[in-house]
Amino acid sequence: MVEIVDWPEVLQPEDVSLWQETKTRQRVEATTGLSKPAGIVSVQTKLSMSGIPQHTVEQVRAARALTANMKGGATLVRIKLPDPNGARGKNTDEYQRYRIAYERGLKEWRAEWNRRHLEVYNEYVRVCGVVDRQIVQYPFGLPFDDGTYFDDGYGFAHEYPDAPKRSETEPDIKDFVPEFSVPKFEVLLSTAGRGDTALHIDTSTELIGCFIELDGFVYMVGEQDGQTVGVWPPVRRAVANSAPVILEPEFIGFMDGKGIGTEALKLGRIGSTSISFTEDLSRLM
Repeated sequence: MVEIVDWPEVLQPEDVSLWQETKTRQRVEATTGLSKPAGIVSVQTKLSMSGIPQHTVEQVRAARALTANMKGGATLVRIKLPDPNGARGKNTDEYQRYRIAYERGLKEWRAEWNRRHLEVYNEYVRVCGVVDRQIVQYPFGLPFDDGTYFDDGYGFAHEYPDAPKRSETEPDIKDFVPEFSVPKFEVLLSTAGRGDTALHIDTSTELIGCFIELDGFVYMVGEQDGQTVGVWPPVRRAVANSAPVILEPEFIGFMDGKGIGTEALKLGRIGSTSISFTEDLSRLM
């Protein structure tokens, strides 16, 4: 039984890339006229994560412990993918529409705020100009309305208005990360045989372009007609009816390379690293 370790929650990456790598065989044609058509040799899902934080003692030690437990790639790693299908959070279309509307509104607010500030500032400059002229006209201060001064020969002190302060505050940016009622899994309506590329799923969710997990393996949905979806690669092994189809899949694979890397660290602590994985297929044996 191959050992599997879980990816630490404290090492949440900034960027995650998930894709399928297909290895094909080229068409071969002999001088006798015989030919061997092109074909698919294998399909594996690849995962790359970058910006893995190592800013705290906890994160640095978790990364080092993970490197030790992976044993140079001999141990498999189970990784809960952070919203790969944009079903919730900041990847959703709803959030992006909100963000664009907010940025437009903020731009309009800034323009209006600048206009009002300019009006106030222009009034400030105008009043300062009046005071400057009064100082020239009345160097000993402003007299009473009848033109007389105080007994000491001075009038009222010239006073400049307070300069308007430019506010640096803006409308509060809401921490708007909406949660949508996206199911975490569906179920198969019929059995799926090894090599099948069509699944019957009890779902009303649009799944085209989504990654799903079935029986521990990750698939990409390329087509959908109601509750029938086309997946790639073909089903790895037979799956029973009513088996769960996970819409927020976990990735199980082995590490590419020799470690999580420390080349981006500064003084052995502050920095971020990158790592990539290849989906494990030895579980089929």
